[in-house]
Amino acid sequence: MALNKLIENGTSENSGILEQKYELLTSHLNEEEYKIFFKKWVGLIDKESLTLDMLQRQIWTLTATEKEQSGGTCLGGLEIIEMEESSVSNYNYRYVLNRDCNSSNAPLTSAQFSKYDRILVSDEEGHYALAVGCIDLVTPTTVIIRTDRRIINSSLKLPGFNAKNNQTFQSVLSKRDLEMLPVEVKNKTFRIDKNEFYNGLALARFNILNLFLPEYGDEKRRKMVVELMPPNFSNKPLPYNVSELESFNPDQLAAVDKVLRTEDYSLILGMPGTGKTTVIAQIIRILVANGKSVLLTSHTHSAVDNILLKLLDDNIDFYRVGSEAKIHPLVRKFMPQKHGSHDMNSIEDFQRMIHQAPVVAATCMGVGDLVFNYRTFDYCIVDEASQVSMPFCLGPLRFCDKFILVGDHFQLPPLVKNPEARSQGLDRSLFKLLSEKHPQSVVSLSYQYRMCADVMLLSNKLIYENRLKCGNDNVAQRSLRIPMKERLDHLLLDPSTPKNRLWLHHIFLEENRVIFLDHDDVPAKERMSTDRVDNPIEAELVGQIVDSLVKCGCDSKEIGVMSFYRAQVKLMKTRLVSHVQNVEVMTADQFQGRDKECIIISLVRSNATNSVGNLLKEWRRINVAITRAKSKLLILGSRKTLEQLDTLKAFLSLLKSRGWIYRLPLGADSVYRGLNQDNCKAGSSKKDNSKMSLRMMKSRPILKDIFNDLVN
Repeated sequence: MALNKLIENGTSENSGILEQKYELLTSHLNEEEYKIFFKKWVGLIDKESLTLDMLQRQIWTLTATEKEQSGGTCLGGLEIIEMEESSVSNYNYRYVLNRDCNSSNAPLTSAQFSKYDRILVSDEEGHYALAVGCIDLVTPTTVIIRTDRRIINSSLKLPGFNAKNNQTFQSVLSKRDLEMLPVEVKNKTFRIDKNEFYNGLALARFNILNLFLPEYGDEKRRKMVVELMPPNFSNKPLPYNVSELESFNPDQLAAVDKVLRTEDYSLILGMPGTGKTTVIAQIIRILVANGKSVLLTSHTHSAVDNILLKLLDDNIDFYRVGSEAKIHPLVRKFMPQKHGSHDMNSIEDFQRMIHQAPVVAATCMGVGDLVFNYRTFDYCIVDEASQVSMPFCLGPLRFCDKFILVGDHFQLPPLVKNPEARSQGLDRSLFKLLSEKHPQSVVSLSYQYRMCADVMLLSNKLIYENRLKCGNDNVAQRSLRIPMKERLDHLLLDPSTPKNRLWLHHIFLEENRVIFLDHDDVPAKERMSTDRVDNPIEAELVGQIVDSLVKCGCDSKEIGVMSFYRAQVKLMKTRLVSHVQNVEVMTADQFQGRDKECIIISLVRSNATNSVGNLLKEWRRINVAITRAKSKLLILGSRKTLEQLDTLKAFLSLLKSRGWIYRLPLGADSVYRGLNQDNCKAGSSKKDNSKMSLRMMKSRPILKDIFNDLVN
């Protein structure tokens, strides 16, 4: 009846039930703003659903090669080389798939796959979506996956098989070993597609509807979210031990105090590197000490587990709900089915355990289990709340009395595929909505412990209006230590190269913490193909920087490379194939939540028309990119092209005012030795052989890896 009233302006007469009963079920929905709110948000979800349905059809309409080349969200030509049945819940089957690297196959690491990504598995004979699963590991030639069912048994014909009247196959429930498989099955190739459609839009629709349901609907959230009533705070916080917060800065103390006085909700704006995870963990400790129950949620599994890892040494009984394959190994023992002191043999046992624990943790999507419907928590804490679209954020909030949202709406917004839905507000988080309507509900964390002062300055001036502060002098003055800078001289192709062309020597100076490398004179022009854009020369320059840092003694695990363009990420992964196990190469979106001592950003765009494109117009994406660096930030781009965009023009103007723009010389990519150049220290005759070998290795990444290991 709620739908009838909200969408169709229904009455008891046209609904077919007695007027008294109809009024009982719908009398609370007479406000016009309720109907406007419901129609708007359900309409936006419907638009997004149509776009996702269209994208999903690509699994059937594009070959693996076409899809891999167009967006990097598919891998094909994979052969099973190992399989086993594991005890991991939900994803019981583990497969090791291999694909040779040759002239026609890029390294598997060049595609857009990371650990825990959801996938669909199909074979390349027309059998689609044989199983769903997730990624465990990706190397240049191998990908390890876990799936919810076997992906090969349906191909096994039983004795007596007849195509016309006895089509009997091996059951997918029957155990098989790789050695037992027929040759034709062993030789079968598979494809994996990134499952970008697992986002529960049906759950999002229900979360909106639940605001308006009678009796068991979320009336309190309706007042907070739809009517936008201001939150209340008590005059006195819950009691806590002040001595336990001696290491907290004034902002962190204010955040704890705000939460402990919350009667409805409060918001914590956690700027980059300000220790929001530490604050959340301490808030949980205090709430539990006061006998309060807490539902901890976030957009991602990693964010949930990062908080729980800080609670491992505390005497707090908590349960972690979710798929074991996606949960941090140190946290898995706190899953209900793993808890040593209890036996869980039924849904009733699961429900009892969830109801007894003072702290229960899951992702925003993971609270959809029916057992949550029978418990109300005192508090719900949502980390990464600014990355969660409002309809999804409402899910966990219906299980609590008070809620705390922690996020930063100056960083990336929720991901929305449909342009119209995005422009009309589906990418607007509840955090942003409430913070703008009731700024008194917000407490900001502004003392950061990640970035040196120079890196912080960029984000401070352009985004945070000078609110960010270094937590101490050590943070402000930190710099990247390069242990063996003298090795850089040996990487010069010509030892007599003039000083004004020694661009790597310049960026290796410890005092140069932020540098924009302008490659207009190199030149480094972008390469456009249909809807893809990359920049090969820029990728080579990035590769030479990484090669040189590693050869001069920097820890490769502390180097991060990013771009806003997937095609460029793919190109740089191929260029950095020898470092790919340690150097993270990702899009800016994927880097959110991470940090590295040295961050290298490839901006790609450089063209005759000075067209910047749409991706670089999102200032929140730029903010995420520049705030990942701790000690050194290197940005490569075309100053001439990028200055055409107002946001980037202000950014470049700031860099110029600080003397942080370095103009790369003509042919800068040929000054130092890279992996594609002579890397041998022997005489000229040996150099010729080495060059010939390197030309041969360009299409043989595995041989290149072996060569790299020998010369380093």
